[in-house]
Amino acid sequence: MEYRWEADFTITHEYPGLLDANGFAHPHLPVLLNTDSHNIQYVKWGFLPGKVKDEAAVKDFYIKYTGGLNCKGDEAFNGKLYKQAIIGQRCIVLTPNFYENRHQAPSGKKTPIKYPFKIGQRGKTMNALAAVWNDCYIEATGEVRRVLSVVTTVANEAMAIVHNSKLRMPAYVRAEHFGLWLSPDPLTKEEVDTVIVPAENKEMSIVPIDKSFNAQKKDPNQPIIEYEYPELKEALQELHDLQA
Repeated sequence: MEYRWEADFTITHEYPGLLDANGFAHPHLPVLLNTDSHNIQYVKWGFLPGKVKDEAAVKDFYIKYTGGLNCKGDEAFNGKLYKQAIIGQRCIVLTPNFYENRHQAPSGKKTPIKYPFKIGQRGKTMNALAAVWNDCYIEATGEVRRVLSVVTTVANEAMAIVHNSKLRMPAYVRAEHFGLWLSPDPLTKEEVDTVIVPAENKEMSIVPIDKSFNAQKKDPNQPIIEYEYPELKEALQELHDLQA
């Protein structure tokens, strides 16, 4: 599969800082499309249906569907929005890391604090996240906007400690599944299910980072600082034990 990582870049937008960016700002992310798996292209993060009236309709859709950022892979065949895309319009998002928050309330308090974590795969500088794409026709302007949604699956034990509010995680595409996921042919639910599975706990690199990251998402050039939180000692020890 090495040729895929050595693909020629088709630069269509300024490099957005990958997933250091705020998803709700809908940046363009580097992807390999199943219709052109040799060329890295940039596609807007935030899925849309095949046709919308105008930008106001786009905004309303994003409010209703949480920005179109994530497609639950284990449920995609049960609804209309993502079904056709996961069958025939798949892609891989290339990213060194992604980020999630652990929600934990201080002792004696009810309101949780968000603790950000940087997450990747051990021994890899670039990771492949499963995603689906679509072309949306904007009636008011005639624009055809290509968009994507990152496919998620149930969290593994390690990610359940971090993303404890929703218990979800992005689905990694393993090397042996590149050909299947990037095939231009339609996939069955059984074939999709072989790809959309949680990563193993020990495969993952999970590092707590300074809470200032949550305020810096709009500026991916800000440094990401690793930080050990004393109040997360128990959770971090549990993570360490799972990944030892």
